[in-house]
Amino acid sequence: AVFIFVLWCASPAQAQGCSSVEEGSAKLKKNYGETPVFRGVSASGYMIVIFLNPETGSWTVGRIMPQNRKVMCPLDAGGDGSLRIDSIMQEDKKVEQKW
Repeated sequence: AVFIFVLWCASPAQAQGCSSVEEGSAKLKKNYGETPVFRGVSASGYMIVIFLNPETGSWTVGRIMPQNRKVMCPLDAGGDGSLRIDSIMQEDKKVEQKW
């Protein structure tokens, strides 16, 4: 029974809905119109990618682990997403004007 348990746990990526980076990115584009808008390395060493459809507001966060850089696993997804660059720039201008 222990041997079966080890085999079952040997592929957690598949259980989490993980796929190749190329396949996952293509599915997000095809199914939701989401494309990458942010990529960065977390303090834990993971590559984090945020996908967004600016028209519908749907978004997905994917994680790529350093042990296997060809596999991406979804962390979370949702709606009502938007890029806030314009509002951030506006806030920066307000701060700059006060200074």
